[in-house]
Amino acid sequence: MTQAERIREYYREHPAASYDEVAEVVGTTNSNVRANLAKDIKAGRCVRLEDKSYDYSPYYNHTQALTELVDWKNDIRREWVDMLTRAAEKETDSNVMRLLIKEANKLMKEVTK
Repeated sequence: MTQAERIREYYREHPAASYDEVAEVVGTTNSNVRANLAKDIKAGRCVRLEDKSYDYSPYYNHTQALTELVDWKNDIRREWVDMLTRAAEKETDSNVMRLLIKEANKLMKEVTK
């Protein structure tokens, strides 16, 4: 885990923590904590709230949404592979069977990525 990730994790659990507190826990300097926070705010990973605390929920919600999207896409591809496999079993034309199997193999490679 990188230093920036450790800082994010700590602020996720303790949004009102001071720079010195985070620096001590993470094992870095106050200026590194400030620099990482500034980069995260500029990149949209973090929001500074009115009470001077930091909110990393946009960053973590985005990561979770991406994971769910990839899982959903993989589920759909698996369904397509099943459909193509069933169609290939019923098909008698060898050219059509070859195309269906080729497409199923292509989809399976995408699922494993």
